[in-house]
Amino acid sequence: MASEVTSTPRPTALRFAGFACVAFGAVIAGVGATREWAAVGFAADVERAADVSVHGTDVWDGKVVLFAAVISLLVLLAMRVSGSIGTRRGLAICLIVLGALCIALSVLDAITSKDRFGGTDGVDRLAAALAVDLELPEEVVREELSELLEQDLRVEIQPGLWLTAFGGVLLVAGGILGLAWVRRGPGTEGRAVEAV
Repeated sequence: MASEVTSTPRPTALRFAGFACVAFGAVIAGVGATREWAAVGFAADVERAADVSVHGTDVWDGKVVLFAAVISLLVLLAMRVSGSIGTRRGLAICLIVLGALCIALSVLDAITSKDRFGGTDGVDRLAAALAVDLELPEEVVREELSELLEQDLRVEIQPGLWLTAFGGVLLVAGGILGLAWVRRGPGTEGRAVEAV
């Protein structure tokens, strides 16, 4: 079976849609991973003056999503270059798994945002940011923050987290379309051109 890279027939709508979903999904998930996922601050701080941003790449989950987005693009390329139907099927399933991973990490972080971004990690982030602003040692700021912890920390989910989840949805859709394309067989592309 010939490689899709050297194939001259025009791609079918199914193949093009799968390609577009994976390409856009990987870019959106990757961009989402570099954006703000949460803002951590004190509930009493209505002006949000002491808020600290947590970007996706600040936590291991965001780094995994960014890595999955890059791998998705490589898997897409390998799927088009491969001449084996079995290999293409396996790579399409890999795309579905990578997309599901992006969705799962984003949704899990959104559900557990208070524990994930608040708690000890949230206090450490606030202490580090405030120590720079106040020009005080981080330990001193952390001690004073511990006393303020009687007031709850406020954790707000930011759009970057949902952008990452949406990218994962597109990756899953691209993987499913890729599976359908493999099942249909790339030979249908030549017939589609002849029919036009």
